[in-house]
Parts: sequence; structure tokens; C-alpha cells
Amino acid sequence: MIGIQWQGFDIKDLEHEIHAIIDQIEVDARQVLDDIAREVVDEMYSILIAARTATGDLREAAGQGIAGRVDTGSMARDIKAALESDIDGAVVLTWGWVNNVEPYYLAQEYGTTKIRAMSALQQSYVKGRERLRERLQAMGLEVH
Repeated sequence: MIGIQWQGFDIKDLEHEIHAIIDQIEVDARQVLDDIAREVVDEMYSILIAARTATGDLREAAGQGIAGRVDTGSMARDIKAALESDIDGAVVLTWGWVNNVEPYYLAQEYGTTKIRAMSALQQSYVKGRERLRERLQAMGLEVH
């Protein structure tokens, strides 16, 4: 016989190692999404606080609060994120006014003829998408 013979190679060991790598990637990716969830909620809150309105300016001038879109604070408090797995096992990150949406939240977010749109959801989406891309690439994953 001419050739190479390798004894002792256990395909089950290789399979176990591959599964361990996949499991660690899943844990790391979930942590990335947890981090992104906090970041997009913080971004929405920052936009809400910074979004000035005439009503907010009057409130601030009267010493009754800040100029941002915070009166009672419910719109800011209701910004949440939820991380879940769907039926196919894909991880789904949802954020914004997930559990409670008052009609005036939508008026503030998308605007009306009298209210300039805040666009906190859109802006936080753009930031979150870019941060997710950066974090996954830092993990060595190819992102399209």
C-alpha cells in the first residue's frame, strides 16, 4: 500500500466541535441583539427629548418641564424593545411602542399638518441597522 492512513479520527468529535462553535455564535449574536435593543430604545428616547415643539418651548419657558416632547412622560416610558424567536427559529427584534400605542404617539412620530414629525423610529432603525452590521462583522460574520 502506498498512501496515508489516519487512525483514530472520530467524526463525532468533529461534529461536536462544529455544534459548539455554532452554539457560541448563536449566544454571541443574541447578545449583540440585546445590546442593539438597548441602543435603539436609548436612541428613540434621545430623539424624543431633543425634538422641540412650540408647546414644549412654552412649557420650558414657564419652568414647567423641558422643551422636548415630554409632558406626562408616558410616550417616553412606553418605548420598549422585545427580542423573541419566531416559529422558524429566527430571532426577531421589535422596538418602539411595542405594548402600548396611544394615538398621539403616532401623531408625534409621523407628524400632522400642525405637528412636525419626530421620526424617532426611522432614525433609530437606521442607527440600529448600522450598529448590527458593525457588530456582526466584528464577529467575523459576512453581512449583506
